[in-house]
Amino acid sequence: MVNKERSYLKYNEAYKCGVNEIGGKAFSIAKLSEHNIKVPDGIVLPKQIWNYYEKTEDKEFLRNIINDVSNCINAKKYAVRSSGIGEDSSDFSYAGCFESILDIEVSQLESAIVECGKSLNGERVQAYQKLHNNINKVEYICILIQEYIEADWSGVCFSSNPVTGNEEECIIEYQKGKSGSVVGGYGEPVTVIIDKNNKTVNEENDMPINFINQIFNKVKEIYNIWEVPVDVEWVIKNEKLYITQTRPITRI
Repeated sequence: MVNKERSYLKYNEAYKCGVNEIGGKAFSIAKLSEHNIKVPDGIVLPKQIWNYYEKTEDKEFLRNIINDVSNCINAKKYAVRSSGIGEDSSDFSYAGCFESILDIEVSQLESAIVECGKSLNGERVQAYQKLHNNINKVEYICILIQEYIEADWSGVCFSSNPVTGNEEECIIEYQKGKSGSVVGGYGEPVTVIIDKNNKTVNEENDMPINFINQIFNKVKEIYNIWEVPVDVEWVIKNEKLYITQTRPITRI
């Protein structure tokens, strides 16, 4: 049953609901927030919201949600991300399968929510599930809506080397500007390799050392929370670091 008076969850409420109600991506963000890691402001639409809309196409209900979101999140731009129940696990990441719509106006939220919800049955998800014999099939989708941070720097950080498996190396890949460029495969990122003593192995990069140290220390903190090697997406705006996504480094 959908509560039309209160359709969304704040991060602390979402965390208490658990991963089986809000999906892997949203739960990771809620967990970070619970541990006082800086993440963009946002809310979560749990699985029953999309289920209800998919069955009814109740546009008034969806517009009421958007009105709630705009009142709850003080943002000029928004990011809307799908959060599948079963994605971002240590065995199955579903990376790149579900939709994320970034850098949009409030007037675009309705179409973004619908597009993210429909990605549950999209070709990328179907192909991934077929590749893995429908093990850990994602059957429910939730929606994460956040303030979009217009980044000065953005990228991804691996708490251990994802290629060699070397746990003594931390890998940062970055670009200047817009978030999503590195993980989306746009352009050529710069790679920084750091050992566990926080010593930069390769010096050919233009990122300020205080930013490198800030990212390294924050990812180390997240690793200690997850207690497994992690893949962390981040942005820096006005010298402030925000974590936009975290998942275990997957085996598949």
